[in-house]
Amino acid sequence: MLVGILAAFVPVLFATPAAQWIWADGGPGVNEWLIFRRKFSLPQVSPGATLRIAAADKYWLWLNGRLIIREGGLKSGPTPTGWYVDEVDVSRALQKGDNQIAILVWHYGRPGASHRNTPQGALYVSLEDGTAKVISDAGWKVIRHPAFGQAGGGFSVTLPEQAVEFDARRDPEGWTDPQFDDRSWNAATLLGPPPVQPWGRLVSRPIPQWRDGEISPYINPGELSLPRTGPAELIGRLPFNMQVHPWIELDAQPGREVLIQVERDKKETRYVTRAGRQEFEVPTWGNGHFVKYTIPEGVQVLRIGYRPTGYDSEIVGRFSSSDAGLDLLWSKAVRTAYLCMRDTFMDCPDRERSSWPGDAANIMEITLRGLDRKSDLMIAKTFREFAGWASPKGNLWGAVPTSRFPGSFREFPSQSLLLIGFGLPAYWNSSADREFLKSFYPAMRRYLLDLYAVKDGIVQHRGPMDTQWGPGVQSWYDWGDNVDIEPLDQVLYYKALEALRDSAAALGYSEDVLSCDRLRAQMRDAFDRRYWSDAQKAYMTPQRAGAPDDRVQALAIVTGIAPPERWGSLADFLENNARCSIYMERFPLQALVEAGRPDSALTRLKRRWSAEIASDYSTLPEKFGERSNHAWGGAAIVVLAERAMGISILEPGYRRVRFDPPPTGLEFADYSLPTIHGILKLAFRRGTESVSIQLEIPEGIIVEVPDGNSIRRFGKGSWKETLPMAR
Repeated sequence: MLVGILAAFVPVLFATPAAQWIWADGGPGVNEWLIFRRKFSLPQVSPGATLRIAAADKYWLWLNGRLIIREGGLKSGPTPTGWYVDEVDVSRALQKGDNQIAILVWHYGRPGASHRNTPQGALYVSLEDGTAKVISDAGWKVIRHPAFGQAGGGFSVTLPEQAVEFDARRDPEGWTDPQFDDRSWNAATLLGPPPVQPWGRLVSRPIPQWRDGEISPYINPGELSLPRTGPAELIGRLPFNMQVHPWIELDAQPGREVLIQVERDKKETRYVTRAGRQEFEVPTWGNGHFVKYTIPEGVQVLRIGYRPTGYDSEIVGRFSSSDAGLDLLWSKAVRTAYLCMRDTFMDCPDRERSSWPGDAANIMEITLRGLDRKSDLMIAKTFREFAGWASPKGNLWGAVPTSRFPGSFREFPSQSLLLIGFGLPAYWNSSADREFLKSFYPAMRRYLLDLYAVKDGIVQHRGPMDTQWGPGVQSWYDWGDNVDIEPLDQVLYYKALEALRDSAAALGYSEDVLSCDRLRAQMRDAFDRRYWSDAQKAYMTPQRAGAPDDRVQALAIVTGIAPPERWGSLADFLENNARCSIYMERFPLQALVEAGRPDSALTRLKRRWSAEIASDYSTLPEKFGERSNHAWGGAAIVVLAERAMGISILEPGYRRVRFDPPPTGLEFADYSLPTIHGILKLAFRRGTESVSIQLEIPEGIIVEVPDGNSIRRFGKGSWKETLPMAR
């Protein structure tokens, strides 16, 4: 009996204390900056010592006076009730004996895009190196950072991040150093261990820490004439539209206010000087082509510069061709996609930072062709959050994670269908990531088969017929005009069903394959019967006033819902009608190539994208002719480049690729595609009667090239061949 009682008590008596969320006294706040310190001792340092750290909302980490992480943490979360936690290998920063950890935490405290707001700020730390354990508990010291204020300039209703004010006169200098005296600081307040709400269950960060560069000079030193004494306005020009932390070194009288603003940022940093020589790096990032510094009297600027920052992925894809305009747009598209990814894929990094499903679908088309495969982690994260935030009924909400619309999420079916129908197959064909596909499948299946009704082969519209931007299911298809909603519902749902069907086949769900095949067959027949207009030689809603919608005609070809005998008429229409926005322009261009008219696709490209080709702006806009950066425009370019070269993936994971340069369109082209096997290089040059091809194929890929009535197959190695021109 006694043994049994003791056994029951052992886990309690010897339980290891759990790390808790901690903060300072004072309750919830907005735009708060707190600093934490903790001393600890290690008998030895074990290889692979890992620090688990989470914050509401961002943190900067120093170990023994050395900066380890700059702007750590992810906007949360993986679900409406969960939170992300970073796992950082700190073994190289630790030492035997005494160690000092120092952390700066920024708590947003307000709702916004791409983030689940918690009114209460918090920090969680757990370090285990095999010989000792350091956790966030009441033994930590904390104060509100006295230099950060609330008077930074500018405000964004969509961003949780607010402007920075930093008064250097109040900065506790050296607070990150091991020798700093923190005895006057307060003991941390305990808020409870995970999974206590509002932070909930911790989920490991699924993407890398940021790629941060060194402080770099601007590209226009001659215009700056430094050193320079205020009053003055300095414009530091950047190589291209990029994410940066601005930096300044100066000699100043105390109490002078320096203003710093990145071109596209709605917010302005206010830095108040202390006496003497000093430097300051804006802790928050912005983006643009230049940074403006407003310098008052009493300040001498010694140097200005910037720290490049961004998602940890490199631009490794390459494209060049006989069409200089297409080449330029391809480069701008890839630059745009890289700029529009950080915590999430985002629409416009300067003003909204929302992860809309349609925007994400277009960005991933670019990252798959332009960036290294570390970018795939962002794609998988996007889909997992898309599923993780689903409603109990199965709605796949737009722009998650979010607290922008507290308690009233929005679903945009056209965007959800676009992400499923085009984004998912693009990622699956590139990655062959079966575990990912299996994890996403239930949410996709429930959404498509439970929330949509198909009657007599026609999918029924969900939500209002006009855009109201209210809670619940909403109607939005494109910024362009002349949107024909009913047939657009059909083609988008039809393509999403194909993605579900192919996923079911890959996972061995044979009954779902049969169900999708039956539905799609019904839809093909009903679509042509209901929407084809002999008078217009195009598809449109019966009795609809106005012209047919070019989006519908393009998607009818691209999705394969239109019978091939209609393609000629649809291509004729697309050659002469262009009403869709830059967001949907990918489909008319792709449709023209697939209808056998690559020349027409390039002509349409030159006509519609003339302003973007002529612009000195390094990224692509939200609408044709504008200059502000936006995520969704570039998919049209990378997809066109690939289709115009006759490239298609035949087996997921690039195991089999078809390369069939068309007889018209580009005269020559060279594409380097970053696959999971390595860089695949495909090039061609067309002659009068033949086409020369060059291939560089990594192991794991077979490239199939039509040669007359046969197919030639090429494996690992470098190849040069001349083949008869396809007719």
